[in-house]
This record gives sequence, structure tokens and C-alpha cells, in this order.
Amino acid sequence: MNVSRVKLIETLQNAFPFNELDNDQVDYLVGKIKIVQFQTHKMIYFKGTPAQYLYLIFQGEVEILKEKNSSPFRLNTIRAQFTFGEDIFSNNRTRYTSARALSDVILIKIDHEIVTSLCEMNHAFKMDYRSLVDSYHNLCRKRENDSKNEETIFYIEDQHPILIISKIILSLITIFSLGIVIVSLFNSGLFSYLTLLWIGGVLAAAEAVWILWQYIDWKNHYFYFTDKRIIIRRRSYLAFETRQETHLAAIKSVQIQKSFIGRLFNFGNLDIKTFTGSMRLPLVPQIDCAQKMLNYLFGRSKKIQRDEERRSFEGNIRERLFDRQVEVKSEGDRLSNQEKINKNTSSKSDLEIRKLKEHDEVIFHKHWTILFAKIFIPISLLLGLVSLYLYLVINRLEISKNVPFTLVLSGCIVILFLWAAYRYSDWKNDVYIIADDHLVDLHRNPFGMEDKRSAPIENVQSIRYKKNGVLGLLLNFGTVFTRIGDEEFTFDNVHQPAKVQEMIFSTIEQFDQKHKNAQMLEQEERAVDWLDSYHQIMREKHNGKESGQSKDDRP
Repeated sequence: MNVSRVKLIETLQNAFPFNELDNDQVDYLVGKIKIVQFQTHKMIYFKGTPAQYLYLIFQGEVEILKEKNSSPFRLNTIRAQFTFGEDIFSNNRTRYTSARALSDVILIKIDHEIVTSLCEMNHAFKMDYRSLVDSYHNLCRKRENDSKNEETIFYIEDQHPILIISKIILSLITIFSLGIVIVSLFNSGLFSYLTLLWIGGVLAAAEAVWILWQYIDWKNHYFYFTDKRIIIRRRSYLAFETRQETHLAAIKSVQIQKSFIGRLFNFGNLDIKTFTGSMRLPLVPQIDCAQKMLNYLFGRSKKIQRDEERRSFEGNIRERLFDRQVEVKSEGDRLSNQEKINKNTSSKSDLEIRKLKEHDEVIFHKHWTILFAKIFIPISLLLGLVSLYLYLVINRLEISKNVPFTLVLSGCIVILFLWAAYRYSDWKNDVYIIADDHLVDLHRNPFGMEDKRSAPIENVQSIRYKKNGVLGLLLNFGTVFTRIGDEEFTFDNVHQPAKVQEMIFSTIEQFDQKHKNAQMLEQEERAVDWLDSYHQIMREKHNGKESGQSKDDRP
């Protein structure tokens, strides 16, 4: 496969971290690389094989596969101008994952020795690439379907280890101080040597458990960048789980803050300013690299959008210049064009999103545990009274024949049933709706007021969810928070909050894409009409000159 040198240089200069290289280094790299091509569904390499080459996608898409329970699953999706094959810098130079072409792909293949030489030539390239290698290993360990498989997870990282180190040091100082106090009490004769050993063992075990708990908690607090959004995830076992995300398109600026210790060890806080607020990533390691990656992803998404607009505009111009008849598009034609563009540019949707497209809205209720809490008392009393009545009737006790008693008991049963039915209706009438252009929070009392809140989907700036307590973690329910302006819009205690969050995000994507496509089509048609008018005027002017010349030539 022949690829022009100009295109190769352009691809390298637009790919991270090769955009750190100067012109001489890019020329050196272009002379060393190889171009390879794979057809759809062909394997590029397998897990366990030697890792000799790094790959940069020139054209097409590749999926990274990892085995789980002896069956492969998609770990990541890699697109044009992204790299894969970071195993070349693993300890044993062996592939941890497999790679397969999702479409016909053209790859730039770079030998391990060449990448090593570039790292020696350019320190910035070395640091950025090392961050990508660390991110790849983190992805292999942490992947839990936090992101849609169609997105490219570009960078994933834990908080800086200074956090866990400081906590361990502080706990050891505390235990050491307690040990000194306990030994002093032992020397004063307050308890025996056996008691001293017992207290020391308990403190040592408690310290070990606490350190293990803090380490697990630290490893479960991480962030990652995809080609569409930024996500922060934190989970504390038996306590809570939360995930916050924001769109790349919503970013206004990216700033870093470093303390004195942060400057020494190159970590700090990454503050992401959006149009309505901010999002903080605390204790980010290699923070300068993280900032460059985020700026690169933001610029890349803008460039992709501009390229799509230009290609569409050029297509419309060619359509007019080649004298193809262009009629005024009906609304149905507009929707058809939008669906065609969406099919090429947007990601595939899962079952829930297809349901959203088909029915225009999806309705959520609060988790069944909320219903259980509401009806527990009336149902318990109802079952108790029914059991009492059956017991009296079966045993033919005299009181069961007492008419006033039977009427009172029956009335209580009816009242409790109505109470339970009211509670159920109250739970059923509290709904959350995701429509194609807005979110709805509806609270309706069975015989009372109706409180309905709605928010346009286009105003959503960030989305996060949180699972609280042991029940929330075990039964997988929690609250989804959407930031809309200065207010928060909540879906309280819904089942699978991660899925709800994904659905809201996908709905926002679809709405934004349709809105952009509609604007783009309108602008294109206006510009092409101007060009049409220009050519028409020029033709009329040219025809006018010709007719004038023909008159002058007459005798």
C-alpha cells in the first residue's frame, strides 16, 4: 500500500505523542516506518506473541481484545491518529492483549528500536509516551465497562501515590505513639506481659487491615479521558460508588495547580473549567502530560468536526457545479441526511439507546427497595390482620361470629389495603423521563399536587452518579446528577445508575449531532445558493457580451 510522504508527515504531526517531534525527527521517523494493511476482522497480533512493533492508525479502526473467563471481550476501540501496541515497553516484551481490525485499516508500523531512539532524542516525547504506556497497563487492570466500547479510552490513571503514602506514614506514627503509651503502662505494672502481647497483636492487625483498605480505596479512585468525554470514578467498598463526567465540547479552559511538593514530584490538581462550572481532578501524576493530552483531545474533536463540515460543503458544491438538479429539501429529506451523517459519525448504540430512538422517551421509576420501604408497614399489618381472621375462622372461635368485631376487622383490612395501594400509586407516579430533547422529573401524588420539572437536554454540562451504602452497592441503585446551569437535576434512587448516565450522555450526543447537522445543512444550502447565484450572474454577463459582439459584427 503506497501512502504519500506528505500524508505520512501530516498524520504524524497530528498524532499524540508524535506531535512533540521536531521536523528533523519526523523526517527521521518517516524514513524508518513501514506501511501495512489489514482487511476487516483480520487479526493484527495475538496475546502472548512477542511485542516488536508500535502501531499508529493511518486509516480505519482497530479493537483491542482481552480474555475473560476464556472468552475475548473488547477492551478498547482505537481510531485514526491513535496508537496501540504499547506492550513493546513491557518487562518481557510480550503482548498482554490481542488486536483485530474492525474495518479495512492502514497502519504505520514502528519498530521498538526506533521508538527507543526517539525517546533518547526528545525528552518530551519520552515522558508523554511513558504516560501512554502506564495508561495502557492501567486499562488492562481496571477495565469494567465504565465507558461505551465504541469510545476510545485514550488515558487512564490513578491519583498520585503520595496520597496513600502520606496516609500510611500518618497511621504508622499514630500506632507507634500508641505503642509507646501501652509499653509505658506495662512498665508501670497495670497489666501483664500476655495482655501486652494481645494488645500489640490487635493493634498490628488493625493497622494491616486499615492499610489494605486505604490501598484498595486509592486504587478505586481514578480518572480517564476518552475521545468524547472526561470521567472521574471513585468506589469505596461497602460505602459508596460515584462517577462524574463532562463533555470535551463543554471545556472552556484547562489549568494546573501544583504545591511545593507537587513541583518536586510532578503532580497536582487539574482544574477543568466548563461554561457553567468546574471539574477538578486531584493529585494527577505527570500532570503536565495529562494537560497536554486533554488539550490534544479537545483540539482533535474540533478538527474532526470542521473536517466533516468541509467535506459536506464540498459535496454540495460539486453537486451544483456538475449541473445536478437540486430541489428544495423537504423536512423528510433533512432527517434522511441527518441520519446518514449520524450513521457515519456517531457511535453504535446499545439496546437501551435503540429503545430510546424507537419510542422517543424512556421512563424510569425509583428502585423497588423504595417501594418496599413505602408499603412494608401497611402490608405487614394487612397480612397480620388477614392471618388473625383466618386463624379465628379456622379454629371456630366464638369471637369470629361477633358481627361488630368482624365489621371492624374487615374495615381495618380494607383501610390497610387502600393505604398500601396509595403507597404503591405514589411510588408508581414518581417517574423520570429521558426524551430526545429534554429530561423530566415528575412527582404526582395520587390525590394531590403534581410537581413536574423539565430541562432541555442541550443545557446539560456534566453528569455524575452516586451509589450510597451497602444496599446501593449490592442492589445496584443510586442517584444520577446532571448539572444544568447553576442547578442540579437529579434522578433519585434509580436502578443501574451507570446505565442511566450512559443513556443521558448518548441522548445528548444524538441531540447535539442533529442540531449541528441541521445548522450545517442550512449554512451549506445558503452558501451554495450564493455560489449558484454568482455563476448565474457570470453566465448572464458572458451571454450579454457575446450578444453585443454579434451585433457589432453585423454589416
